[in-house]
Amino acid sequence: MLGPFPNVRPEQRGQDFGPEANASAPDFNARHATFGMKQIGWRRVDAKVGNSGVPQLDIRQLSGAVQMPADNVLYYFAVVAESASAQSATLHIGSDDGVQVWVNGKKVHDNKITRALAPAQDKVPVELKQGRNLILLKVDQGNGDSGAILAVEAKANVTLSAP
Repeated sequence: MLGPFPNVRPEQRGQDFGPEANASAPDFNARHATFGMKQIGWRRVDAKVGNSGVPQLDIRQLSGAVQMPADNVLYYFAVVAESASAQSATLHIGSDDGVQVWVNGKKVHDNKITRALAPAQDKVPVELKQGRNLILLKVDQGNGDSGAILAVEAKANVTLSAP
């Protein structure tokens, strides 16, 4: 997880705060400027079972853990999808609020929306290569509760893990 970054002005949603320029291989050791030019880096976070019964990331809780703003922010999440074969797959994404997604460096989805978190709100067809595939999510957070859910549907086995 990398963030939070400011999302107060509409143009900030489209701003690259660091990992998008090299979305196929982000530098997980790099530091990035955020609120008040504070330097932050990637942190490992684990999804926890939420109200929907599926694992999710609670952005409000993550912001509180680093004593940073929880409203009007952006977060990046990176996930490795290890695929048993080259195959077509569908990403099932839930987000509160909007979400942008890159797979192996290619932007595959952008949904600017205000909504509550639920599983599989967006279904995104993607092509996975055999072996390691990097999925980068950028989640918009307006006000109130926020979070993200990711699942992969594919014919051959796909395992999700931290990079």
